[in-house]
Amino acid sequence: MNIEKFENQKQQKIQELKAELTSTQKPDKQYDIYCSLFNEYQAYNYDSAFVCGSKMIQIAEELYDQSKLADSHLMVAYSCISAGLFLEAKDLLQSIDSVSLDTERKVALFSTYSKLYLDMALAIQHNPYKNYYLKQSIRYSNLIIDIKGKENPLSKLQQINIYRCQEDYVKAIEATEHFLSTVKVDDRSRTLCYGGIGTFYLLSGDTLRATSYLTEAAIGDIRNVTKESSALSDLATIAFRRGDIDHAYLYIKQGMNDAYFFNARHRKVEASDILPIIEASRFEIMQQQQSKLFIALLFVTFLSLCVLTAMYFILKQMKQLKKARRLIQKQNVDLKEVNKRLKDGNRIKDEYIGYFFSLNSAFMDEFDSFRRLVTRKLAGKQYNELLQIVKQDDSQKNRENKFVSFDSIFLKLFPDFMEHFNALFPEQEQIVLPSPVTLNTELRIFALIRLGVTDSDHIAKFLNYSVNTINTYKSKVKNRSIIPNNLFEQKIMEIESVKSDIE
Repeated sequence: MNIEKFENQKQQKIQELKAELTSTQKPDKQYDIYCSLFNEYQAYNYDSAFVCGSKMIQIAEELYDQSKLADSHLMVAYSCISAGLFLEAKDLLQSIDSVSLDTERKVALFSTYSKLYLDMALAIQHNPYKNYYLKQSIRYSNLIIDIKGKENPLSKLQQINIYRCQEDYVKAIEATEHFLSTVKVDDRSRTLCYGGIGTFYLLSGDTLRATSYLTEAAIGDIRNVTKESSALSDLATIAFRRGDIDHAYLYIKQGMNDAYFFNARHRKVEASDILPIIEASRFEIMQQQQSKLFIALLFVTFLSLCVLTAMYFILKQMKQLKKARRLIQKQNVDLKEVNKRLKDGNRIKDEYIGYFFSLNSAFMDEFDSFRRLVTRKLAGKQYNELLQIVKQDDSQKNRENKFVSFDSIFLKLFPDFMEHFNALFPEQEQIVLPSPVTLNTELRIFALIRLGVTDSDHIAKFLNYSVNTINTYKSKVKNRSIIPNNLFEQKIMEIESVKSDIE
């Protein structure tokens, strides 16, 4: 199959849209073109898709068009899910006012939520979070079925998702095949269905049928120039289990290249988990070949006068094997480093997901207690006491509690943060805290930066300061450091979290 041909067609279509974009100044027209560009990039390259979606959001805000704003938020959220940016996608979805949406956009919102929770469950693979995410995915799928009716094509897809979440792969396969036989779909949708059936067969243990459907899905991905797909990784797994190391290596390398091109973080993790295993098997085979060649060399030495010629070829082969060994060792080192960074990022996100749920639960409990207290006071007509309760302001205490929780979680993730932070300053400028489990404002600013929150506006909102105050704090700290100001935040990002088990 001519992969380059399909790539060129994709690039030509993108260039045509970009040319069309530069020829118009009308915001509505620009929005439509960015939407078309987003659709081209959606399964091709996350970074470009995100830029197009962000432009759509900007134009929708300028036009004060709430429908376009909701659509653009949904599209950007979907691209974030494809890239493995689950928290970012959730924030975007939560920013949409579902109450004001029409039926179709509400269905689109529920569908995106359903995909988000399914992908989070597949990515985390640990309970109780996995089961919680699967239940949430099922809940949103049921909401869509209630709205659209069971016979609607979208409802049928949601029913397939429910079967998948319930691990009822037999029904999932039957439902998908019935959907393909009764609903007219485009090539991209058909490819997704083939990939789904292949995955269901693979999870059911039927690798023969899984191979057939996953091959069709991989071919469809090439034809549609889709980089965000797991079909090749699944085929690599099947080929490796069968002992077909060459094809397994070919598939997983292409899958890894696609994941890096698209910038799909969770796909990188999937590929990086199996690639070292396949590489090791290839290396073992090469070692076996080396041993056989050496035995052959000894045999030929005793039987033939061609020992010098044979030795020449054997030594040449050994040099190639050593070169391959060094290359494999380098690739393994690089892959371990990539895997470490990805797992480190996931561990930080997992910790703060738990922190978010805990904080949300505490807030709901506090709100429920307050509601019951107000109800009792109203029932007893104790209006003065009720007024006094309302006037009480515990915001400062709540904020302090929030900071205590933040400090505790951060120092758990980065127990050596203070030591590495102080190493950036001369001894007389190093910070000594009254408590080893509590950070001050300056440290919280750079703790947030280490977690990836680099926008001063977001930091200011979290710490309840103005942006100018935050920037002033940052400037004062950098000026005291022995590190150049432009390299200071880079040094902060190099501070490692607690070491993982795989290191």
